[in-house]
Amino acid sequence: MISVILKLFFSDIGSYKGVNYNLNIPFHEGLKSEPFVRVCKSVIGEVFNNFHPNAIVCQCGADALAHDPVEGLNLTPDAYVQVS
Repeated sequence: MISVILKLFFSDIGSYKGVNYNLNIPFHEGLKSEPFVRVCKSVIGEVFNNFHPNAIVCQCGADALAHDPVEGLNLTPDAYVQVS
């Protein structure tokens, strides 16, 4: 699992049979779309090159979007499109 998270939740390593199969990409609050897209493409590209997955599941929550009261990121809907 690849998680894009705020830096304060960085310690999650997965659970049960998924322990150590979790990759967290930590970001600071206020992150904007351009650096998010650049980092995600680079990191996710390396994961694909090294692990050659047969399937990809993408669960994109809305809490990272700009002006969402739950999280502190500042992404546009297009940022999700660019990294999927």
